[in-house]
Amino acid sequence: MWGSDLISSIREIFCSEAITAPVERTARANLHALRSKHPWVGVFGPPKSASTFVWAALARILAAERLVFNVVHPDDPGIQLLHELDPHQMQARASEARSIVFRLHAMASGNVLTYLDRFCVRSVLCSRNVFDCLVSLREEWIRQWSVPAHVGALDVGGEDNFIGRVDASQIRRFVAADDQGKTDIIIELTAAWYLRFYSSWKRAIQNQPHAFMVVRYEDFIGREEETLARLLDHLGRPNVHDNLARVVDHLKENRDESNLNVGLVGRGKALMTGAQIDRVLAIAKTLGATELINGV
Repeated sequence: MWGSDLISSIREIFCSEAITAPVERTARANLHALRSKHPWVGVFGPPKSASTFVWAALARILAAERLVFNVVHPDDPGIQLLHELDPHQMQARASEARSIVFRLHAMASGNVLTYLDRFCVRSVLCSRNVFDCLVSLREEWIRQWSVPAHVGALDVGGEDNFIGRVDASQIRRFVAADDQGKTDIIIELTAAWYLRFYSSWKRAIQNQPHAFMVVRYEDFIGREEETLARLLDHLGRPNVHDNLARVVDHLKENRDESNLNVGLVGRGKALMTGAQIDRVLAIAKTLGATELINGV
């Protein structure tokens, strides 16, 4: 059990307006000690990179609470407003003696990196070939925007997702388009975002190579237990509350929880026209991110 004095000292680092350097050092040392027993893990990845599977697996293995820490509506926490890390939610939970695994489709912004450090979060980055992500995202949006809950986005003028606001007119055009037309829309709306996402995290990893572990989709699928074991090593071997094989089997059988649809490597290019492939490559060239087509 964590004593009230220790918990109070941790709270000071987040609540005091005029904290002294010695008190801050003590509070941070106590927070590090708390995190060694009850880790916080941030799972970052673009959509369709198996980040949901990794998030769900780590939460089960560590018996951790599964959160998102997105910016939410002040009157209804169930409504997500931005795919950006919300430090206020983190601060409210910072001194709890409880493990948390959270997931975000957020870039390595100054906001994200500042609060990962401040709250002593250990981070995992999920990565996947951009072409394969785009085709899987097309299928995900087809599923999402065909169910009543998402069709309702048209009534409120659009939907807020990882790229920002998607207007109702864009949703209607996507739903009405044929398969190739849908792919064209996906490329124009999201290809640059994927490349910027990878670019931001590449820089963060270069600056702090030991602070992050990369899980590449192409290496993860079929070797889930091995990858999760390496993840636990990266996290300092925290207490494991479930068998790795059992967790992997459960998530493969319960795909609504893991949101995993196993795609073949190279499937993205195979399902695109030559013009679509050239368009993605042109966007990457314009952004100076050609080397990030395969992810980080």
